[in-house]
Amino acid sequence: MFWLTWSQLGIPLRAQLSAIIFEKSMRRKNVKGAGKKKKEGEDTKTPATETSGASTGASTDADKDKDKDKDKDKKGEEEDDAEDVTGQKSRQAVINLIGVDAKRVAEFSMFQFLFPMSFTKLVVAVWFLVFLIGWIPLAAGLATWALIIPFNTVISKKYAASQDRLMKTRDQKLAIVNECLQGIRQIKFSALEPQWEKKILAAREKELSACWDVFFYDTFLFACWFVSPIALAAASLGAYALVHGEMTPSVAFGK
Repeated sequence: MFWLTWSQLGIPLRAQLSAIIFEKSMRRKNVKGAGKKKKEGEDTKTPATETSGASTGASTDADKDKDKDKDKDKKGEEEDDAEDVTGQKSRQAVINLIGVDAKRVAEFSMFQFLFPMSFTKLVVAVWFLVFLIGWIPLAAGLATWALIIPFNTVISKKYAASQDRLMKTRDQKLAIVNECLQGIRQIKFSALEPQWEKKILAAREKELSACWDVFFYDTFLFACWFVSPIALAAASLGAYALVHGEMTPSVAFGK
């Protein structure tokens, strides 16, 4: 079952999703570059300035036009900076789609068969336990399992929250590293390497802290998964021994 879900569902689905995301990202138009070309074309079509015999009023109008042009240039630079930021975010979004989202969708397709299989195994196991040890020991085992469920639920929520925080910190770190790589010349000319090093290391420390939380709660989740069946079996067999006053090997080993 695992081989079929991995080979026939998981790997092909992830490959197709990655190909679709790459194809979509390659078809995106460079709106910023197109806007710059359009502005340059408009600048070349503007008429030449008037001759030196213009009046004093014309010169003041020209000064006003220059001030307006400066304001436009500043606004254009601000818009370019905003477009750079949005471009970095969009590139980071594409990376996240391929590296995280496509992987999660593929993993869900690989493990979705566990839902009907787990329900079927639970029904069959309850039936055999009722036939083998009776209702009272089974109820004791299920009560022990029910006591562990709230703890497991709380840890699962904390694990999901820590994973979300890890993804956000990784996005912030990659954004800082991309900004550093794009402006590496200016950083070298201005001798700003120590400041940028501190900035990148601070983002890395946040990522490591988030990684620590993720693995910490993941360890507790594994502990719950291992302890739950052992506690259920111990409580059921202990209740059976108390009720019947003995424990035969055939009951203990399910034969």
